[in-house]
Amino acid sequence: MPQMIQNIIVKSFGQYLNVVSHLHPQKGFAMAYTLFSHPRNGRLKKENLPKMLLKSEQETHFHNNQQFQTYTWKGNNEIILLVHGWESNSNRWKEFLKQLKKTGKTIIAIDGPAHGLSDGKEFNVPLYAEFINVVVQKYHPQVLIGHSIGGTACAYYQHLFPNHTIQKMVLLGAPSDFSVLLQNYINILRLNTKIHDYLIDYTKERFNFNIADFLLLNS
Repeated sequence: MPQMIQNIIVKSFGQYLNVVSHLHPQKGFAMAYTLFSHPRNGRLKKENLPKMLLKSEQETHFHNNQQFQTYTWKGNNEIILLVHGWESNSNRWKEFLKQLKKTGKTIIAIDGPAHGLSDGKEFNVPLYAEFINVVVQKYHPQVLIGHSIGGTACAYYQHLFPNHTIQKMVLLGAPSDFSVLLQNYINILRLNTKIHDYLIDYTKERFNFNIADFLLLNS
């Protein structure tokens, strides 16, 4: 699809959300949040897994009535946990894994909420952090490597569940300011201030944190 046509469609949908937010506020707000939090890509089919994942030991975990998937390539007792980003899955580590396996360490990759073979339609960092915690409690990795919003989830995990067994955390292209992500979303769709304010208030009420305070800062 030509970029110009794509831009017109995006802005038209944004205007539609603005109109709905005035006529039917709750419906408009819900649609805006759904669009922001529901990934469109990144799913996997169990019957058609990539070769790399087929060579792993697959395991399904359960957390608060949701199931999520991990893949393990066994090595020694030192463990690295890989955490992918938005609209991705564990297969995104394909090239990276080739190098990591040379270390002889055990490698575990996790499919985030609504990605890969994991359950759900909605992705959010707090839930991803809880998934990470389940895996850490079971396998006790020494290293976390997170890409993009997966890196943000790793940092938030360590904030929620401080764990001194984690010796190193590598964050690759992780967003450092969540308010910037939200503002970019608002700007792309040209959404009104009512929707912007709703998303901030909803996040605070549901997840108990202010988006403006969601920062990754160097110590």
